[in-house]
Amino acid sequence: MAIRYSNTPQLVYGNAPRLGEQPTITPNSNNSRPQLPANARPMSTAPIGSIEPIWVYDRTGRGFRSIYYKDAWQKLSAMRDPFNGTVRWQMAGKGAVDHPVGSSSS
Repeated sequence: MAIRYSNTPQLVYGNAPRLGEQPTITPNSNNSRPQLPANARPMSTAPIGSIEPIWVYDRTGRGFRSIYYKDAWQKLSAMRDPFNGTVRWQMAGKGAVDHPVGSSSS
């Protein structure tokens, strides 16, 4: 019997999706709505004209420190100054937040 090598998993348990497949979300499942913090507000109330960064949550519930720039919520990265240790938030080319659903100020 020869051993064959593959770059994809051959053993899949239950309803788990295979590597590279998107999981299917049914409307009645518990994970169809993202779990947002208690202080999250809808995106319609997010301050578009502000220069203060806020937390923006995508449809999976992940939060990103963001600012509204060029008609999209741009992700910010924390950059630490190696000389004095201060941290500043700046756009580092991470792109926009995909499908924002909620925001919070803190």
